[in-house]
Amino acid sequence: MTAGRKTTKQTEVIDVEAMIDAPKVANAMTVMRQDAQSEQQRILNDVLALGSDIGIVTLARIQQGISAVAEVKAFERMNKSKAFRYIEIPGPDGVPRLAENADEFFRAVFGGRGYKAMSDQKQMLDKLGEETYECATRLGLNRQQLRLLINLPEDTRAVVEEAMQASDKTEVVSIIQSLANQLDETKANEARLKAELTGEIEAKESLLAHKNKQIDELALLKAAPPDERMMALREALTRQMNDVRGAIRGKFTGAIEAMDIIYQEEGVPIDLALLAGALGEIQADITALRDRFAIPDIAPALIPEWVTDPNFGKTGD
Repeated sequence: MTAGRKTTKQTEVIDVEAMIDAPKVANAMTVMRQDAQSEQQRILNDVLALGSDIGIVTLARIQQGISAVAEVKAFERMNKSKAFRYIEIPGPDGVPRLAENADEFFRAVFGGRGYKAMSDQKQMLDKLGEETYECATRLGLNRQQLRLLINLPEDTRAVVEEAMQASDKTEVVSIIQSLANQLDETKANEARLKAELTGEIEAKESLLAHKNKQIDELALLKAAPPDERMMALREALTRQMNDVRGAIRGKFTGAIEAMDIIYQEEGVPIDLALLAGALGEIQADITALRDRFAIPDIAPALIPEWVTDPNFGKTGD
């Protein structure tokens, strides 16, 4: 009998297998296996390609650089590949092991040349071109000589390239150095000319600024009262007189003294006609000024008392 007893609820059983879409699961597993196989195949292809490049480099080294261009191009492909992680290299103890990084792998493959050294070679190849790079490497030009060659102009470099085909290393290096020296000399001359032109421009600008300043001062002077204008002109005259006397006592006299020294020490006669003519022109200019403005001829040590009179030069009331 069941009277007085609670009905026990039966637990619902879930049919997991019925809920799973078997075809979809099977398809997904197939795709995953295919992806895994594709990745493995890609890695295998990379490893095989890298192995081929290593063979190229090894053969090139054995045959003394059969193709420097091929070696650099092999480096380019290796640098793009990550397959070096799956290829063993000789360890320090001679036991093969995987490289810790790309630079270590490159050093093992390229005879001690790591990433930077091979990158430099790639840049050289790009700048020189395959034929010139191949010839330069065959001759054994070092990095400095290659850089000199790269810096030469295109038309000048053609001379070196022609020499590479028929000359030995010594002659090619001599040609490169000679052309590089000529290029440096040309650049130095260009720099000197540029500096001279810059100096001339600056001098003209300075002269123009000085003239503009004089014009401005003259405009202000014209607007000033007569006595102030006269005072300013007297000051200007004094400055200009000192400049003239300084030039005569300085460079002009120095040139005459130098000629006299040569005469005293070497016996070379002085060109008195030249000196007399120069002094005569100066004296003629001074005489012309005296005549033009009726200025009396007064030696500095013989200035008469009437010149020191405060009223000298002033007009009467």
